[in-house]
Amino acid sequence: MLREAVTNRTICLDLDYARNIYKFEAKKILRKNELYRSKNWYKLDGEYYFIKYNDTFNEVIGECIAHKLDLATATYMLAKKDSYYAFATPNFKEKDANYYYLNDLVEKLGIEPSILLDKASFRDIERELVKLYALDIFMRQFDRCSCNIMFKEDNSGISLAPVYDYSGSLEHWSISEYKNDVQNLELYSSSFDKFVLEHPELRDYLDYLLKSVDLREIVSSVANRYSLNLKDEDYEFYRINDEVSKELLKRLLWKK
Repeated sequence: MLREAVTNRTICLDLDYARNIYKFEAKKILRKNELYRSKNWYKLDGEYYFIKYNDTFNEVIGECIAHKLDLATATYMLAKKDSYYAFATPNFKEKDANYYYLNDLVEKLGIEPSILLDKASFRDIERELVKLYALDIFMRQFDRCSCNIMFKEDNSGISLAPVYDYSGSLEHWSISEYKNDVQNLELYSSSFDKFVLEHPELRDYLDYLLKSVDLREIVSSVANRYSLNLKDEDYEFYRINDEVSKELLKRLLWKK
């Protein structure tokens, strides 16, 4: 879809002149067990960029929806590398902060992951995690595992780091469960009702997304921003996905 939409007027970050990062640079950005990802990290004009090759608009859609929820998110931009096009993200890690994946954080704190949803102990983190639940439910996200939930620790304390990796979304036409490594939700069950009672903002966020998000409009704005030429069937694909997501939210919000 993305590759076919590129025209000779398309505006993008040209990474053909970028270089793969060196080993000592990779260690500044990546953990030891992640160094294999360095092949997808590039440096250009002093900035680091991660590019993941796929042919959808999911990454930039996730960013746009996160902004609507005032949720910190990685920034995505259209980029080209060796005749391939994808959405790349600049490195968001700050020099003076430490970053932990979910499993690393709970091990460091000696807690169960679900405790992060406790308002008394982690009010700011709980608020951001509930926003993340709303975003992922709308996008029908199936890839929010521990390595896709990151936390930042700085002088202000511990907070949810910018959200990233929306690629595993908008694939399944119906879902009955939302899975992440903090706490899973059986969407049409009493346990979901209990979760909403404990975190009523989730209902507010879902209602807001239902009323404010239009996937076709998001994709159209991205196409205009980068001078992409999408086909009618591309817009139809996102119109249908928009309907599917909104039907899911309606069932959750208005179910008897």
